[in-house]
Amino acid sequence: MRQLGFIAIVAAAIAVPRFAAADTPGAHPAYLHALDDLRAARAHLERPANTVVKWDEKVAIHEIDEAIREIKDAALDDGKNLADHPPVDVAMDWKGRLHRSLELVQKAHADINREEDNYGARGLKHRAMQHMDLAVGFIKEGIVDAEATSMRNDHPAYLKALSDMREARALLQRPAKAAVKWDENTAITEIDKAIKAIKIAALDDGKNIDDHPAIDVGMEYGNRLQRADELVAKARADINEKEDDKFARGLKHNALQRLDAADAAIKAGIANAQEPAKHPAYLHALDDLRVARAHLEKPANVVVKWDEKKARQQIEAAIREIKEAAIEDGKNLDDHPAVDAALDWGGRLHHAKELLQQARADVNEKEDDKFARGLKRRALTNIDAAIRYVDQGIAAN
Repeated sequence: MRQLGFIAIVAAAIAVPRFAAADTPGAHPAYLHALDDLRAARAHLERPANTVVKWDEKVAIHEIDEAIREIKDAALDDGKNLADHPPVDVAMDWKGRLHRSLELVQKAHADINREEDNYGARGLKHRAMQHMDLAVGFIKEGIVDAEATSMRNDHPAYLKALSDMREARALLQRPAKAAVKWDENTAITEIDKAIKAIKIAALDDGKNIDDHPAIDVGMEYGNRLQRADELVAKARADINEKEDDKFARGLKHNALQRLDAADAAIKAGIANAQEPAKHPAYLHALDDLRVARAHLEKPANVVVKWDEKKARQQIEAAIREIKEAAIEDGKNLDDHPAVDAALDWGGRLHHAKELLQQARADVNEKEDDKFARGLKRRALTNIDAAIRYVDQGIAAN
């Protein structure tokens, strides 16, 4: 009996703290109010699908979850889950939701701070309030971002500028058949930097660089460059028109500077793309030089002392000079009409000379001060040397 009495006393001693803990929520109703407010604050931070902002609400939600956990770990659990809260007003905009969430977290903070005393879990105040303080800081960052986004929504021209720049960039991508010396990557790089400048300022429409209207594949490259230049100018006007003191103060200078650089690069490309059309005789010269070179390929049954390779090397040098000056027709050395197999070696040499003289006349006729100033001298020097070598071959035949 004495043993049973001792067990009962021990059991009673163990039970007392549990009853006291169970009584704690009743003694601290503000903690339960704080849980309600934190759940409601959390719900207001769940971003609607149509809201696009730079700020990440998950960091604030995490701190609220931690604050809730600290309260519940102290046995102040009201048995409700995170989804147990009043419905959020779906008509409330994102900025309004953030402000309401901030109010609720601050209210929960005040409840816990007021009610903490010797009856509650000793470490709760420090830990839970610390998480709420962090949540308040993160939510305030979100409010700043939401206000900036609201201002940016008043600047639809920036989004139009992004669309125009993506299309301009696509137009600058050189088709395989377009052979020009100008490097379009310079202009593309500047457009990319202008797009980045706008997106860094959080004006991101969520579209990637390939999201643009289809490019007319039948449009020649010169016309594509003209259209790209128009779009860059339009994007520049949009950005310049809408910039003000309330939004991304460095955006105007940075983005406009990049677009000006792109415009200059595109204009250089337009000038370059037009040159081959002004000098069709250079393309004829390339054809003649390739055919002349083919005629100088000595048949296996021809035995002469003269070495045709020197003449061919000069022809190849002349072709290279023309191509380096951006008159590139995309053809290789073997792209020429078939050589008449019935033509004897002497006939081939004479025809090669005629073709060289014709190529020389073409190059000499079309050279002017506006285009590739060193081409005439270098190409003609090579052609003249090739003619001399062919003359030697004709004499030796």
